Amino acid sequence: LPKLIAAINQATRIDIAVSFIRSSGLSLIKAALEDALEADVQIRIVTSGYLNITEPQALHMLMILQEKGAQVKIFESGSTAFHMKTYIFVHREDRTTNEGVAYVGSSNISHSALSHGLEWNLRVTSEDNQNSFQEICTKFKTLFEDSRAVILTNDWIDQYRSKYQAQHP
Repeated sequence: LPKLIAAINQATRIDIAVSFIRSSGLSLIKAALEDALEADVQIRIVTSGYLNITEPQALHMLMILQEKGAQVKIFESGSTAFHMKTYIFVHREDRTTNEGVAYVGSSNISHSALSHGLEWNLRVTSEDNQNSFQEICTKFKTLFEDSRAVILTNDWIDQYRSKYQAQHP
């Protein structure tokens, strides 16, 4: 969590792809994300309804971020597993190169994952490994532009809520 907050505070662009988001985890980074949006940082987030774990309340929190300028998409994976966890923080970019840091690993956005759970995440910096950092950025862009990644709407949340509640009575 401290490394994520520090990276959010230094970024000019933030890209996050996680399989699920819980309000307990989003509340830990929401203020920093809102501050970033106020500073005109571009934020793109992709999550999913995979296994019906993402909480509807967290989706409403994402809608608030979206209203403030974040781009939020839901990856409708169908029967395909959507289980990635990637946090990308770009500090500087031009037409061909990005500079920054990415964390790729096992941490979804949940209180446990961001604070005390047993999670492994690999830190990749553009300074240490430009090719890998660039590949992570490119793969995120491909995911974000995939036709299965749809813009989060209140209607989507309403439809998802019934599936979520059936699984979590």
